[in-house]
Amino acid sequence: MSRSNDRRDFLRGLSATLIAGSAQALLPQLGIVGNALAATAQSKAFGNYRALVCVYLDGGNDSWNLLVPRDNASVDSGSLYDRYRIARGGIYNASGNTNGLALDFNALRPITPNGFATNSFGLHPQCADYFFAQTPGGAATLNFPGLASLFGQQRVALFPNIGTLVKPITKATYSVTPKPPQLYSHSDQTTQWHLGRTATNHPYGWGGELASRVASGNQLTTLAPCISIAGSSRFLVGDGVYPYQMSTAGATALSNYSATAGGLQSQRRAALDLMLGQTYVHPFGKEYAQLTSRSLDLTNTLSAALTDFGNVSTVYQQSSATAGSSSQVTVAGTNYSNSLLDQLRMVARMIKASRPGSGAGINHERQIYLVRLGGFDTHDTQMANTGQPLLMARLNQALSWFRQAMIDVGADLGAPTLPNEVTLFTMSEFARTLSSNGNGSDHAWGGVQLALGGAVAGRAMYGTFPNQTLDGPDSFSRGQFLPTTPVDTYAATMARWMGVPDIDLEQVFPNLVNFNPDTLGFLP
Repeated sequence: MSRSNDRRDFLRGLSATLIAGSAQALLPQLGIVGNALAATAQSKAFGNYRALVCVYLDGGNDSWNLLVPRDNASVDSGSLYDRYRIARGGIYNASGNTNGLALDFNALRPITPNGFATNSFGLHPQCADYFFAQTPGGAATLNFPGLASLFGQQRVALFPNIGTLVKPITKATYSVTPKPPQLYSHSDQTTQWHLGRTATNHPYGWGGELASRVASGNQLTTLAPCISIAGSSRFLVGDGVYPYQMSTAGATALSNYSATAGGLQSQRRAALDLMLGQTYVHPFGKEYAQLTSRSLDLTNTLSAALTDFGNVSTVYQQSSATAGSSSQVTVAGTNYSNSLLDQLRMVARMIKASRPGSGAGINHERQIYLVRLGGFDTHDTQMANTGQPLLMARLNQALSWFRQAMIDVGADLGAPTLPNEVTLFTMSEFARTLSSNGNGSDHAWGGVQLALGGAVAGRAMYGTFPNQTLDGPDSFSRGQFLPTTPVDTYAATMARWMGVPDIDLEQVFPNLVNFNPDTLGFLP
């Protein structure tokens, strides 16, 4: 048989076999060819475990209602809270002021950042401590600290007025300073956050760039150091690094190909195994067969690891009838789903199975995860219970659960340092206008992000909280803030913590040279 016929026959046969079932689940994993040619043990690069978990708030989070000045409640134009209240069109009231976007002073969850007066800031009302059902559908509850309490416990850091930048910029220098392209565009600003640079033609995201530099100690090399529970993303793509995609149910296998199901399923799997087991002369057919086999083997490995080693005992249900049902969050007496908690639950399971010492045989030293919560493009009905209150409740509940999960997983593994080995952080393409559009807020620029973890130097704000006067020294007419902290220094701090050499930081973040200091110091 000629090489061309060999290749054509292989592809024709494989395509027919896969089409008879479902190849969609398998195909995203074929990128593992860039991660490794085989699962082989390597010498450890660091001798410890560290993971980053990116929570992407998709749509542009109105984060000026996440962090609010709380200096005093009087109607006084000199108070920071009153500037905020006026700029946001007054306190929202469903029956009296539906246009207002401000939160009531007394509803805020008080926090005291280092260097500020007691209770001088507040978090969104939904950032309170959270009660989880102790058993699915049961009445007994467990109290977990919410974001406000975690901030007070020095486990959360806040980053006011952070955004994409080329160089430092002010209103006075706005016309002459280079700016990121396509400001206020969802897709462009998302890309720039994910790439860690303002040149959007770069092929790699900063998560993937980090992974390519620090993952040499990962033993199961067919499993990418970058894992997404949120679909495909350039954030996790690096030089030779292609993210592994999972669902909240675990490793995604080929459907209708079970060797034990009998009937057509068993016949399909037998035909596929026969084809993959043949010897192919042409390098294309040979590599394709090996690649498909490795992907199937990896799925089996992860499925077994998650079953045997990846269970997480932390309570995660509320008002759910069965242990396998979706997580629930309650706002104003109504239950809603919480896909973010379900995604973070899979992250916690993967961390437990992947960390050296779990016994699952994965033994990764460095991992980067991506999860996503959508719905933040709040042009409409922002302040209703189904708008920002629900989004903040989902975020608070999921992060509260995840923090406890890291404590519990560490205890299960006999690794009490695990909570210090995992850092969770948020990203969102931009914040939103302080002023109301009548029913919500519109696209803006600088906003607030947060980081959570045992290694985080918390109870602190990194950066400068802006003057919230509309068209004041820090914003334009609708309250679009010019960022004072760049994405670059935020990300570079995490890159350095993961072990990226200082000499590489400016390769990953080329605009970093324009900022001093080049990192923020919230991680050791």
